[in-house]
Formats: sequence, C-alpha cells, structure tokens
Amino acid sequence: MDQSTTRPVTVARPREASRGAVHSRSSFIASLYARLESAVTVEVLLYALFVVVAAVTRFWDLGSRPLHHDESLHAYFSWEYYVGRGYRHDPMMHGPLLFHMTSLAYLIFGDSEFAARIPAAFFGTISVGLPYLLRRQLGRVSMLAVSFLMLISPGMWYYGRFARNEAWCIAFTMLIFIGLVRWMDSRRAPWLHLAWVSWVFLYASKEISFIVLFVFVTIGVVTLGLAHSRALLAWLFALPVGVLSGMVILPSLLDWGKLPAIPFKDPSLQKSLAYVREMVASPQVLTSSAWVVVWLVVAVVLLLRARIPQQFERIREGAPANALSAALAHLPNKWSQLALMLAEFLLIAVPLYTSMFTNFRGGILSGSFGQLFYWLAQQEVERGGQPWYYYAVLEPVYDPIPVFLGIAAIVWGVVWAIRWRARRGRPLTATQVAYAMMVWWAVLSFVIYSWAGEKMPWLSVHIALPLIFLASVWGARALGFEHGWRRDWTARRAGRGVFVGIAAVITAWTVYRMAGWSLQQNPQGQSPLVWGILMLLVVALAAALWLGPRTSVRSLSLLALGVLTVYTVRSGVRLSYENAAVPVEQMVYVQSSPRVTNVMKAMSAVSERTAGPQAAVVLYDDFVSWPFVWYLRDWRSARFVGEGPKSVPGGDVQFVLADADKEDELRPYMHNFTAYRYPMRWWFPEEMYRNLIPEQERDRVAEADPVSNVLLNAKYTLQGIASWREPEQQAQLWRYVMYRRPDGILNSSDMVLYVRNDLVGMYNSERL
Repeated sequence: MDQSTTRPVTVARPREASRGAVHSRSSFIASLYARLESAVTVEVLLYALFVVVAAVTRFWDLGSRPLHHDESLHAYFSWEYYVGRGYRHDPMMHGPLLFHMTSLAYLIFGDSEFAARIPAAFFGTISVGLPYLLRRQLGRVSMLAVSFLMLISPGMWYYGRFARNEAWCIAFTMLIFIGLVRWMDSRRAPWLHLAWVSWVFLYASKEISFIVLFVFVTIGVVTLGLAHSRALLAWLFALPVGVLSGMVILPSLLDWGKLPAIPFKDPSLQKSLAYVREMVASPQVLTSSAWVVVWLVVAVVLLLRARIPQQFERIREGAPANALSAALAHLPNKWSQLALMLAEFLLIAVPLYTSMFTNFRGGILSGSFGQLFYWLAQQEVERGGQPWYYYAVLEPVYDPIPVFLGIAAIVWGVVWAIRWRARRGRPLTATQVAYAMMVWWAVLSFVIYSWAGEKMPWLSVHIALPLIFLASVWGARALGFEHGWRRDWTARRAGRGVFVGIAAVITAWTVYRMAGWSLQQNPQGQSPLVWGILMLLVVALAAALWLGPRTSVRSLSLLALGVLTVYTVRSGVRLSYENAAVPVEQMVYVQSSPRVTNVMKAMSAVSERTAGPQAAVVLYDDFVSWPFVWYLRDWRSARFVGEGPKSVPGGDVQFVLADADKEDELRPYMHNFTAYRYPMRWWFPEEMYRNLIPEQERDRVAEADPVSNVLLNAKYTLQGIASWREPEQQAQLWRYVMYRRPDGILNSSDMVLYVRNDLVGMYNSERL
C-alpha cells in the first residue's frame, strides 16, 4: 500500500477564504476606529477635559481642612454605621443617602476625613459632565458653557469638597431637568423615569426635594393651563389666596389662638396622629379646608368644561401642541407608568430610610412626618438669622457671570413671553418650554430661599444652578456663539481688536490703581474705579458709532466675560484652598479652625510617646464634642464628661478639652494642668452686610406690618446702594471683593486644652 494513502491528510483552507477572514477582521477594526474617530470630537474632548480638571480640583488635598461642625456629625454617624453600630434616620441631618454613601466610602477607602468627603467630590465631578446630555436640545456651545461654569463656580467647587448633601443634590436636580427636557423632546418614557428616580434620590438626600418638586410641577401646570384651560389656570391662583386668608389674615383679625406645636422631635405615630387631630380641629384649618372644598368644586366644573381628555386625544391624532402636552398625550399606558413610579419610589426610599430594613417603623415615620415636621419648625427658628437680601449679596460676589447674564436672560424671557402671547404663534417646542422652565426655576428658587427662615451659604448653590443654565443658553445666543459664530466673529477683526485692546488697558489700569487706593487708611477723592467706568463707557460709545451697537456690545462683553472668568477662578482657588478653613469668605461662614487638627496631631504624638498610639486618657465636654467626637473615635480611653469635670481629674488623665468660657469654673480642679486657649470655631464678621438697616431701626422694621416692612426695607436698600458713592464704601467693597479682607474681626467660640504638667514640654515640642 502506498504510504501516501495512509498518512493523515490536512485539509488546507482556501487562500481566498483566508484572505476574506483577514479582510473581515481588518474591516471590523477599521469600522470601530472610524466610529471612535467620529465620536471623539473637539466637543467631547472639551467635556472630558472639564471633567478631568473637575476631578483634580475636587479631590486635590481633600482631607487637609478640619471638619466643619456639620461634617463631623455626618462623618461620625456614617462611621458608626460602617463599624456595625447601626444607623437611625434623624431629620436634623437630612436624608439617609449621605450616611449610606459615606459608610460605603469608608468600606472601600478606610475611615478618614478624605473618605468622608469622597461622595461629595465624586458628584461634584460628574455634575460638570452632565450638561453633555442636553447638547442637542439646548445647544452645543450653551451646554459646554454650562459645564465650564459648573467647573469654575466657587460655590460648586467648595461644596463639591464638603461632606454634606449639596453636591449630589445638585447632580440629582440637574438630572431631573435633563430627564424632563429629553422626555419632552423625544416623548420616550425612560427619560421621564430618569427625572422621577432622580427626584426620589433627592428626596432621600434633603428636604429641598419638595422645593424642586414644587418648582417643576408649577411651571408644568402653568404650561398646560395656558395651552388647555386658561380659566382653570386663573382659578388655580385663587387656591393659595384662600388658604393664606384662612391661615394668616383671618387669625390676625379675629385673634384666633396659635396652631399646635409641630412634634418634630421623635415623631411617634401617636404624636403625629394627635398633632393631626389638633390641626384639623383648629379654626385656621377648618376655614382653609372649607375654601379648598369650594375651590375643588369649581375646579372640577372648569376641568369638565375644558374637555382636556378630548384635547389630548386630538394631540395623539396629530393636532399641534406644546412639547409638554405632546409628551403627556403620547405617554403609553399611563396607569402602568404611575404604578412603576410608585414602585421606584418604594424600592429606593424605603431601604434607605429604614437603614436596609433594620429600623423599619422608625425610619418610615421619621422619613415622612418627621423630616417634614422638623424642617417646617426650623423656619421659625431662623438659624443663621440672615436678612432677606442675604443671597442678593452673596451670589454676585462668587458667581458674577451667572448672576449678570442670568438676570439679562430672565428679562429677555419675560419680553419674549409677552411677545409670544401677543402673536399666539406656533406651539412651544421642547427648547422653548425648557427656557421657560429655567426662568421660572431661577426666579422661584431665589424667592423661596430668600423667604425661608433658614438661610445658609450652602443653599446658594441651588440658586446659582438655574442661573448657570440660563446665563449659558442666553449668553451663547446673544453673543452669537451658538449659530454662525465663525462668520460673525471674523468680520471687522481689526476694529474689534483696537477697541477691545483699549478697553483691556483701561481695565488693567483701573485694577492696578484701585489696588493702592483701596488700601489707604482714609481714601479721599473720586476712586479710580469711577474714572475707569467712565472711560469704558466712552470706549463703548465710540465702538458703537464705529462698529455698530451689536458688534461693539458683543466684543466688549467678551472682554468682560474674560475678566470675570479670571476673577471667578481666582475666587474658587481662594475659597477651596487658601481660605477653606478661614472664614474671611462669606461662603465659609462658620468653620472649625486649623487649631482643631493641630491640637489632635500634637496630642497624638504625645500619646504615642507615652501611653501608646491613641491610648492617652482624654476628657472632653459637650461644648467641644463636635467635631472632637469624630477625631477621638479611635481613642479607647477618651471619655465624655458632659458639662466638664466637677472634681480633680485622676492621675491617669493626660488631656482635658473643655469650653473656654468655663475656664474660671475649672481652674480649681486643674492645678496639675497647664491651659492652652485656642479658637475652636470661628465665623465671618457679618456686620459687613447686616448694617444695611441702622441698629436703632431694626426692631421697628421687624415689628412693622407686612406693607410697612417692605417699604422700610426698600428705603434702606436704596440708601445702602446710594452709599456706594462714598469713597470709603467703594474702598471697603473693593477690599473684600478683590482681596477678601472683611472689615471687622473674626468672631470665635474658644476651647481650652489642659495638658498635664509633666507632658507640657513634650506637647510644646509637637504643637504648631
């Protein structure tokens, strides 16, 4: 037998097939590369750059600043949850999401100040990239501008590094807006569910969720009312008028008794039900309820006459409608969608508020009645005691671009709405409804947060957010960047350059001269700022005559935006790094001083050299407990002594931390200790902006009736603005805005550290 017939035969792949496989693989790789190349545009690269810079600025040196009082609460109770001691929702510290996320950060990165701030830094970073999702609806340049302003905004920057709820509240609010706009644009239900789920997470974060819900629901109702029943919309405004009359006006006229006190502390079911019974029996609630019944009857009649179901049916058949009405009309299986939204709420909120079902009844009560009662009660407490114009003072200092362009955008939006109403043109598109939402959102946010009893600097970011969107959308269009900007900006380049150059020189001269003039002891004469403004007005007039008003305004506005951008970035760096623990910044407000961490480092070093790492015996009272409960969490011999030692500490005690105001009371017991007094918590000198109303007039203004109160506030506001004509006022304003040098001293609450005498030398060698 021929051996060739017995050898195994290998069947060779045809050459053509082999080439086909190679060609197929290379085609796939080429196709993938082509898709990647088309996806990675300059726009995408800019978003990526902004997010990377946001990550660096938010995470850089994250753990060095001492924990603020509120941060120490959040960090400590998250740590207790992390080590297995459980967590119970407390409305005082807002929603439970913070504690779940922070304990997860501890699990991954270990417990530290850095880890406690990781959730805030994470959400502060991704918020910068979120505008990408609206680039096709609101404009590519506009959303890049939103991303950039989110990146450099000092408030977003600072509270994106702060262990409290603001960073993810901003992210969830943005997602609500994004989901609503994308839903109106595409009519796809998943975008509506994105908005709803984001609100549920916001609800599990902070009680501002009710404000956000009110803002977006009311603008939705107004939009639908204008389109489907103006009579019903007009009648809608009668509801709050009647309720206000029953709750405020009639009680004051008829001298009704006060409403029952809100049971915000540990609201058991019995307390809550008793409170509800007392409220229902009060004449205020009975009167308001009667009005609500009458209002509902009339509303139902108007609703039937409007035949809204038939209107929605015509929309489904192709009739023109505004974007919101069309999205609602085309929403499939509406009852199924509502059921799904209820399920989403329960699946997210219940596990979080019940601490993963370990505190079911308590979590449900505190997450419903408890948090609502608590924060309603706090509006009467008015923590911070800030004046009504607090945010009007704060916002321009830190976010001048959103404020100035945002105000212009609001004015333009009102003018456009009046013209649209007169013309009654085509139905509103998703972009137009979104613009109306932004205007409503900005105005209502400022009004609500300014009216609320509790005003704090961290709430300013919720006012800044809609202004950032408005400023970007309107500014990009007004300056010609959104459409056809290349052709527009390349025309008359020489003329533009001359006038912009002259304006830049005048601006630099003004800043340089103001630097010396504002720092004089008693500045005299007209300030360089006034001369600079006058010269800029002359240049603007000349540019308008030479280039035309539109071109000159755009060119000089671009210069102004450049100058304000430099100022904003500088403000962000100062706020987040240079002054992060020093309340010369209004945004810092109250802060634990660097002495807190310095004391802990020195005590730790002494403990390690004597008793062992974190083994020294430390006594601390209730005054210093926050933030020191956090810093002493691993000190196994640290002991809480309430109001302070009442006898001579035992011989094993090495350190005592106490309220400095009790130093005289403690001195008889501390003969074996040496005292060191330090500022533990210090705050901004608020008299800078509180002096708008003269001190002798404040009681009269506070006790005046509502109309007189408004008139008196308007009077003193105008007087305060007029005072800027005075050189000293201009110098004071410039010193603060440019150099963060407030007039007045930093007030502080001091602590005293007692060090056992035999350890004083060692302590002195370690302390800073």
